[in-house]
Amino acid sequence: MKEDRPTIRDVATRAGMSTLTVSRVINDHPSIKQSTRERVERAIRELNYEPNAAAQHVRRGSSRTIGFLMPDFAHGVSALVAQNVERVLSKRGYTVMLACSHFDPATEEAALRVFARNRIEAVLLKTCDESAPEIIARVEAMHCPVVLVDRDLPLDVDAIVSNHAEAMRQAVRYLVTLGHRDIALVAPSPKMRPGRERIRGFKEGLKEAALEANDPRIFDGGQSDESARQVVLDLLRSPNRPTALIAGGNQILYGALEAIKACGLRYPEDISLLGADHPKLASVSSPTITMIDRQPALLAEGAANRLLELLEGQSPQFAQRKELPSIFIEGESCMPRP
Repeated sequence: MKEDRPTIRDVATRAGMSTLTVSRVINDHPSIKQSTRERVERAIRELNYEPNAAAQHVRRGSSRTIGFLMPDFAHGVSALVAQNVERVLSKRGYTVMLACSHFDPATEEAALRVFARNRIEAVLLKTCDESAPEIIARVEAMHCPVVLVDRDLPLDVDAIVSNHAEAMRQAVRYLVTLGHRDIALVAPSPKMRPGRERIRGFKEGLKEAALEANDPRIFDGGQSDESARQVVLDLLRSPNRPTALIAGGNQILYGALEAIKACGLRYPEDISLLGADHPKLASVSSPTITMIDRQPALLAEGAANRLLELLEGQSPQFAQRKELPSIFIEGESCMPRP
């Protein structure tokens, strides 16, 4: 019985060509005449034929698939990075296999195993825990190029990262010029480079302003906007509420906005607010939010292009680390200390 799904033989019959000629057209063989290519492509369209990707991979020894593993897809930075990575790689004929760990190192390790079984050609990695031994061991065992996206691992692998510390120092300077001396930072986990670097920049900014004698008010925002909301609620309801708050990540910013509203407060009248990682939200908020922007589209393009260099032999194969700038965007959410 004939299969419902058209085969390469059906295409050959429709085009009046051999299956070998059809195969050469599909695989973009340079010896094919333009008129032959057009006849075969017309037959493919008429039959709605889809080549067997798995068989092509076996013949070519290449899957044209990139594995991209990240902790979450739902929020600003991750979504923008994923979209821009896919945009860059798809233009060069690669498919992106996305995996989400939900901030669980064991899930990340399992996903990397799946990547290896599916013969992916390279990996982009935003791990949720740079200290997890199972992640370090699995990345070290990968037999393909690996590029870290705004992460550090104690391995000789490529990395495209953002300069978080300088933008955070600039944020502290800005608040200090407005007269603030009691500044709180709700930061991402120090197990990931953005959190660790922003904490470092915050401490250095306080030291620069001669405020290091005070215990720095640094709080772990957790891994969701719900956990950040509770942290900020507790901070705002405390007797010694800070005069300025830095929400050091996109999920933390969502939680901070919810907490400020729940407390019946307003920014900047009741508390100066400075956010991170979500310039679109900052620009449509009223008042607009002063923001640290790590420029996720630039980060994604840098990581994707470095991966292409490694895959296509356009660059020396030794590991490279490139740091891209974060920028400080002044909005209307901060005012001089009362």
